Amino acid sequence: MKLLIIRHGDPDYEHDSLTEKGKREAELLAKRLVNEKIDYFYLSPLGRAQATAEYTLKAKNAHGETCPWLREFHAPVIDEETGNERIPWDQLPNLWTAKEEYYSKELWHTVPLMKNGNVIAEAERVYKGIDDILERHGYRRE
Repeated sequence: MKLLIIRHGDPDYEHDSLTEKGKREAELLAKRLVNEKIDYFYLSPLGRAQATAEYTLKAKNAHGETCPWLREFHAPVIDEETGNERIPWDQLPNLWTAKEEYYSKELWHTVPLMKNGNVIAEAERVYKGIDDILERHGYRRE
């Protein structure tokens, strides 16, 4: 099995769509992928992802399955220094590199910053989504 994970083209976040540059990127991607053997397409429900995929789907006369778990990871945390809500992975390197737990797939979510939000619940939602897709194709996590 070969998986292609493709991020959306240049986004217009305010309108959850693509900029003109993003549309050109999506067109170029479609030209690159049109002759590739791709059996299934799984899409984020976000507009910018749907708009990016639209070019390739049209070029290949294909359809995609929209998976809610593929939407942007939403797990705000409270910044320990400022008390403000923020994105958990938006940290200066000197903060996350100082904690060994961040390097462990079993412990990364036990760091106090990660524990003060719903980070692990969001991660588990994504893990389940990918596991379900892979299981449909004969692969099961051990």
